[in-house]
This record gives sequence, structure tokens and C-alpha cells, in this order.
Amino acid sequence: MLVKAAEGFVLFPGGFGTHDEGFEVLTLLQTGKTRPVPLVLLDRPRGTFWKTWQRYVEDHILRRGMIGPQDLALYRVTDNVESAVHEIVNYYRVYHSSRYVRDLFVVRLTRTLPGDYVAGLAEQFRDIITD
Repeated sequence: MLVKAAEGFVLFPGGFGTHDEGFEVLTLLQTGKTRPVPLVLLDRPRGTFWKTWQRYVEDHILRRGMIGPQDLALYRVTDNVESAVHEIVNYYRVYHSSRYVRDLFVVRLTRTLPGDYVAGLAEQFRDIITD
């Protein structure tokens, strides 16, 4: 219910429950089982909790091929409150919502994307675009 009702997530340093919820959100985002939402891992100023966590993810999960480099873009690590707010607010600057219509994934936007940007997306995702 937490993921279904949320428009975004900010996680603070915590224990098993925090990691459980964080990995649940990451797994749902990675597998496309939930709509895209921003996920920010916010530390205290000059804190190292989430930076250490990210090093672990990179050293033990990414390097062993259990996730791909693109999966690191599912979240943002920061120790700056303004940066965290910016990440969430700007996430919805263009993105409105998404859903499946039969076998099509439909993304609704709040404004038209520039043509060169759309062409870049088409090139970047040419391996999964069928039409």
C-alpha cells in the first residue's frame, strides 16, 4: 500500500525496515511492477550512510552482474535537503503518469518533448521499440 499511494520516496539512514522498504521500491521500479516515482536516499550533511550503501551496491551487486548500470539511475543519493526536494519536484516537471493499455506502455507528459530528444530516446531504446 505504501508504494501504491506514494508519489515519491525519501529514505533516511535506518535499519532493516528502511532497507526492506527501500529494496522493495527499487525492485518494483526495476521490474516495472509500479509506476515510475522518484526515490531519494537522504543522509545528514556530510554523512556517509547512503554513500557507503551505494559503494556496497556497486561493489557487490553491480560488479557481479546482478543489476545493470542503468539500475543505478533508479535512485539518487544526496546529503542535501534542497537537492532532494529538487529531485522530487523536477521529476514531475514533464512526467504526468503511465499505464499499460493492453500490451502498450503509455506515458503521459505535461508538455511536448523536443523532436531531437524523442529521436534520441528512439535510438537509445531501439532494441525494445517494436513500432
